[in-house]
This record gives sequence, structure tokens and C-alpha cells, in this order.
Amino acid sequence: MTTTLQELIVLDPWWNPPWPFTWQRHYQQYRTLAAAGGPVPEGSRRWADRQITQWDRLHPHQQALLTTARITTAP
Repeated sequence: MTTTLQELIVLDPWWNPPWPFTWQRHYQQYRTLAAAGGPVPEGSRRWADRQITQWDRLHPHQQALLTTARITTAP
């Protein structure tokens, strides 16, 4: 493992997650908007709804991230 790669992992183990970048970008946008307490755009709400319907196909760490953003399959 290169020194740069090791340093990145020490700084942020999720700098290169095993899921697509677009998923990570949508998650960050949704989380940021929801945390600000403002309205979440329709596109982001649809994305969140898709995560719920596809919950069983998500990586366990994706599920954990979604839970911190209050997106969950729990009623």
C-alpha cells in the first residue's frame, strides 16, 4: 500500500467507499439539506424513498449512514 493511500485511510476511512460516487453525492446532499432544517427538494426526497425500498440491497455501511440521516425502514 502506498504512503498516500495509507494517509488517506488514516484521515478518513470512507474517502473511497465501495459504492458508487453518485450514491455518496446524493447522500451528502440529502444529509446536508435535512440537517439545515430547510426544505428537501423533490429529487432528493425521491432518492431517499428509493433507498428505503432498496434497503436490503444496500451495503451495511450505507444503511448505517442513511440511519444517521434519519432514513430508515423502521416505521
